[in-house]
Amino acid sequence: MPLEAQAPSSSMVGVDGRVVVYVLRGSQYCAKVLAALDFHNVTHTVVFVSALPGKRGKQMPSRQTGALVPEATISGEVIQDSDVILRRVDEVLLQKPSLFPNQESTDLNDRVSNGVLAGAVIYYNWVHWQTHEKTIRNVFDRALPAALCCLRGLIITAATKDARVRYRVKAAKQLAVSNDALDDEPAVRRVLDAELWYLSSTLSDGDNKYLLGASEPAAADFAAYAMIERLCGDVGDAKFPCALPGLLDDDNQFAALRAWHLQMRAKAPIKFNGKRLVERK
Repeated sequence: MPLEAQAPSSSMVGVDGRVVVYVLRGSQYCAKVLAALDFHNVTHTVVFVSALPGKRGKQMPSRQTGALVPEATISGEVIQDSDVILRRVDEVLLQKPSLFPNQESTDLNDRVSNGVLAGAVIYYNWVHWQTHEKTIRNVFDRALPAALCCLRGLIITAATKDARVRYRVKAAKQLAVSNDALDDEPAVRRVLDAELWYLSSTLSDGDNKYLLGASEPAAADFAAYAMIERLCGDVGDAKFPCALPGLLDDDNQFAALRAWHLQMRAKAPIKFNGKRLVERK
């Protein structure tokens, strides 16, 4: 079972060079950070926090109500936001611009983390009903006691109602479509496919198999990898149910991107488990 976080004590807050990452299991932004840390052999521990915003804020070192994951501490410094965390990893731990090697790579990371791909993850997990049932509702259903029987659906609907409204607004913004356009799933899928094709176009035909022809993965790779895992993978050992399992099956469009995705899975498997925080005596 994952560690249930308590209000952080001084022995839990990234002291003496320790890296502690506060996560929600299956979160694409948490997966992005964890995969990058593992790829670069950065020792770290993980604390799982509540999905409830009010409770989560009390469990993380920022102590902010509604704080988002991931949050991290590096040598006692509290850091919020996946990109800020990875920048500090570059600066403090790797001491070189490995994850943000140049402006082009930085811009691509921003596009992936905050644009169409991010919006598609929200849309297919929270907004589109058929895939929402397979993903988020499935996760909630598995977490509820079997004894609840016929009340399960009502409980899940009540628990997710407000979030679905918020995420619909956010999905429309990131996908750059109108709110009404979200009711046309085939049109949303075309927007997603166009973005995937764009990512494919950044891959080199040579030996450098990462985005923008790089010789090693940057933050943009880890961001795209985590987003695509939420869409058609299992988010590593989180075993999170995916919305679009055949997303990259089209050889005419996505053969290169599928090969990149398989390489990322082999070189940087996403690991949430086995990293529990052990307090010092």
